[in-house]
Amino acid sequence: MIDDSTKRDILASIGMEGAASEENKSINIVLGNRLNLQHIAHMGSGMLSLRPHKVKLFKLLLSQPEALTGLSPLAVRCCLCGRIISYPAWYYAIQFAVNHLHFFICFDRDSHDKPSTRCYRKG
Repeated sequence: MIDDSTKRDILASIGMEGAASEENKSINIVLGNRLNLQHIAHMGSGMLSLRPHKVKLFKLLLSQPEALTGLSPLAVRCCLCGRIISYPAWYYAIQFAVNHLHFFICFDRDSHDKPSTRCYRKG
């Protein structure tokens, strides 16, 4: 049998909508995709290119970041090609007041020092 304090804790946890703590309750985690590429890439005509000042901010990750441990690894996809991320991968996060954008790009073995747009497919 569940006592009243446990029941309140369970209902409070459900009310936080999966956030691990009260301070993370109002944060929306948004994974980067083609709809919000304008934050990191030039979306003009011609070939897609990453913004030079954003390229310097990408980090090479060997595993899923702690901020996204609540997400399924199958939900984390490359923002350029849409493939499921296998590590190592390039990672960049933008934190606004409520929305936290997380961008992942496939690791290109020919470009070890910076992310590339080689995996990008139009369509």
